Amino acid sequence: MININGEGEKCFGLIHRPDYQGKNMWFSYSVGQDLEKWQAHRCIAKTRPGTFWDNDRLGLSTQPVEIPEEYSRGMPEGLLLFYHGVQQKATGGALYRVAPMWFSLKDLKITHRSAQWVLGPEESYSSLGDVLGAVFPCAAWYGGNGNIIMYYGIADMSVGRVEWDLEKTIALLRKNPV
Repeated sequence: MININGEGEKCFGLIHRPDYQGKNMWFSYSVGQDLEKWQAHRCIAKTRPGTFWDNDRLGLSTQPVEIPEEYSRGMPEGLLLFYHGVQQKATGGALYRVAPMWFSLKDLKITHRSAQWVLGPEESYSSLGDVLGAVFPCAAWYGGNGNIIMYYGIADMSVGRVEWDLEKTIALLRKNPV
């Protein structure tokens, strides 16, 4: 639960990609415990035009990750988000990649967004998988020792695990305020 209005009212927040706006990431919240009435729907991240690696659609990949303050100093109070971006290739295929964003809890918006992706497919897989050329992160957390750990699906065929340096990830975001 998060504090939405600064008056102590606790709400559930939802980062999603609604069907009616199927290519961008949105934030909404629900007051109370019922999770039935969602309000204040607003877009927090949009696809980027042209040949950018996330030009077709994007969405949240894993749950938001709380980062120890020693690493996030200088950033607004917030959470690390990993999102998937999709680039529509001229050949008709789609290429899925992953990058970090920073979500401010005070403003309830994205304040920093990487211009580069940090995780992507190394090769295309055979027709055994449903989505070729894709990585689908499903869990991430601060693993201690300054590392982020992530598990991800590979072309709907297998699961991979990756670790990378949290300081480098935050430094990448600091260079890319929105």
